[in-house]
Formats: sequence, structure tokens, C-alpha cells
Amino acid sequence: MKTAFGLLTITAMITLSLKAQAGPLPAWSYRTPTNSIAGIDGLTGGLSFPNDDYASVVGGAIVPITAVYSWSGAPATDPDRVTDLPYLFGVELRDDLSATTAYLSFEGTLTGSLWRTGTELQNVFSDPFSDTTTLGGRVYSVTLEQFDAPTGYGVANGGRIWARVDIRDADEGRPEGPSNPLENIHVPEPSTLVLIGTTVPMVFTWYRGRREKRISSMTGRR
Repeated sequence: MKTAFGLLTITAMITLSLKAQAGPLPAWSYRTPTNSIAGIDGLTGGLSFPNDDYASVVGGAIVPITAVYSWSGAPATDPDRVTDLPYLFGVELRDDLSATTAYLSFEGTLTGSLWRTGTELQNVFSDPFSDTTTLGGRVYSVTLEQFDAPTGYGVANGGRIWARVDIRDADEGRPEGPSNPLENIHVPEPSTLVLIGTTVPMVFTWYRGRREKRISSMTGRR
């Protein structure tokens, strides 16, 4: 029982050390700063990517990077039809600690139909559908993931474009040229190696002493 408790204590010490070295997760915010419209002359409908207030996030995450609203005066029996309708929307990122901001823009096309109470749309994100910026000593990578079409007119029926946001420290760097097979291997910090190097021998010595005492006790009983 004591052996298990000792090992758990050592494991907890190492885990806390690793967490302390990792530091707090970065806090950041995002918004759609301008209202973008996608429509075609002669149609009664279109789509908008409305401007929104900042939304706050901690650490990397998949977020609804922008809302998508639709409108149309056409009936379902004779809807507005679009083919490769281009759209453009912008995203503003803010690193909350440094209060620095950056603006990224993305494009895509929509094909399908719109009417008063619904839509049937297929989306294609234009390449590149990923962009990177550096804010407050951190590299933010934004990658478009999914398009959820609006289901009708109004905010309650609005759609979403989802994006994955990855964050890393700017000084981490990445190997140039061909992919490095060792890139994803985490090397412990020197302080962690010292902790492991000092605690493991202590556990081994303590366990060996316990074992020798147990053997001596069993021998004395014979």
C-alpha cells in the first residue's frame, strides 16, 4: 500500500512539473468586423455574413468563425438559383494579453437554391482555406472546417462557418524542407529530467530496503 502511495506521489510531482512548464493557455477573441453580402442582380435573395461582437476563447479550439444569414422573396416552387456564387468574409483575431489584432479573409462559392423559408446550398471553400498570423509572440493558424447552410430567413435560422484555430509559441519554430520524423516527439525540459533523475533512484533505494527487510523478517520466522 505504501509502495503504491509513494509511486503515485512521484507521478503527481512529475505531472505538476510538466503543467507548470507548459504555462497558462492563451486567451484570445475573434469577430466578423464587417457585414459582407453575396447576391446576384435579378434575384430576390442572397446571403450575408454579418458583423459580430468579439467572442472570447481560451486555447486552441473549433469555433463558429462567422454566421451566415439568407433571405429570399421567392416561393419554394420557384426558388432563386445560384451557381458558383462567390462570397468573401473577414475575421479579426485578437490576442487578449497583448491586445494585438490581425485581419484574415476567406472566400468560397455556393451552388443551389434559396426561397422564403429555406435553402439547399452546396459550399466550396476557395484555396487557400487556411491562414496564419502572429500576435503577441504566438502563431495563430485558422483553417476553415465546415459550412452549415442557413435553414431559412432570420437569425434563428442562420447558418455557420466553422474553423479550427491552432496556437503555438512563435519561438517554437518548425523544420524547413521535408517533414521531420522527429517533429512530433516531445523532449522533456531539463528541470523535468533532473526531477526524474533524482526521484527514480530514491524510489528504487526505498523499495529495495523494504524488500530486504521483508526477506529478513520471513527468514527469521523459519
